[in-house]
This record gives sequence, C-alpha cells and structure tokens, in this order.
Amino acid sequence: NNMPITSTSKISTERSAQDEPEYSVFVKISLCLIAGIFCSMLQFDFIFGQNLIDVAENDSATPPGGSAAIIWLFAITVGAIPSIIYGFYSSPKEIPLKTIWMCPWWRHLLLICSTSLPWVAQIHLYGLAANVFLPKDFAASIAWPTIMTTTVAQGMTLSLCLGEWKGASAEALSKLRI
Repeated sequence: NNMPITSTSKISTERSAQDEPEYSVFVKISLCLIAGIFCSMLQFDFIFGQNLIDVAENDSATPPGGSAAIIWLFAITVGAIPSIIYGFYSSPKEIPLKTIWMCPWWRHLLLICSTSLPWVAQIHLYGLAANVFLPKDFAASIAWPTIMTTTVAQGMTLSLCLGEWKGASAEALSKLRI
C-alpha cells in the first residue's frame, strides 16, 4: 500500500482488528495494578521529600505556598524523560516524525493551551489551596479530590471535543452517558 497518509482517522480505519494484539486477562489486570501503584508516586515524592520542602520554607526567597515547587521540579523532570521516550516509541509507524514539524504552529499552540497550561494551572491552584487558603488540618482532603475531579472532567471534555469516542461501541457510549 503506497497511498500517502493524510490523517490519523484514515490510519485508524485502515487498521484491522487482527493488527491489534490481544492480551490475557492477567496482563490487563497486572497493568492496571502497576499503573495504580505508580500513579501514587507523586504523593510519595511529597512525603519523602518533606526535608527539601522544609529547607525551601526556611529560605527567605521562597514565596508563601511555593515551598513544594522543588518537589515538582524533580517529579516533572524525572517523569517527563520516560514519557517522551515512550511517546516516540509508541507513535504510529505510518506517521513519520517529520510531520511534527510540518504541522501548523497554531495547532501546537492550541494543544499546549488546552492541555499543558490547564494541567500546570490546576497543580498550582492545588498547591495554593493546600498550603495557603485552606486550614492545614483538612487542606489535602478537600484540595486533592477537587483536583482529581477537575482532571477527569477536563480529560473527558477534551476527549469528547476531539472526537476520541467516534469509534467506540454503543455499549461504551451508553456507559459514558451515565
């Protein structure tokens, strides 16, 4: 097949079900357990990095509520490297990497403004709420569920706006509407 590829939707419709590997229930459940364990690693960063936070709090140059920024520096940097590598590894082979540079600049800007900026903003708002605005006794119990709720809501809204559910089954769509 030497046809030029012009869109990802065309690629997804050309792929057949036999191209996708079928994983066992054990592999699927194992992946979910591993993801569940690793998703809490950011919280462990804050727990085990408390000494760094204390040093930042005692520094006169650190603004109020900014002492946890040192943990974000390490967590984002360390997490970004494997994420970028995996992004390149898992990208569809039918789409050459040079298409990243051929994409109009405004699409990159739109993606940054609709995903990266809200994510960073909600993290900063969580930090402010947990460290400055709310009483220390129950700040995390209010701020953390709020940030998780807004994360899921934003993700679902973007997935609907971007049409990620177009190829979903009727059963999956009915569960989404609940």
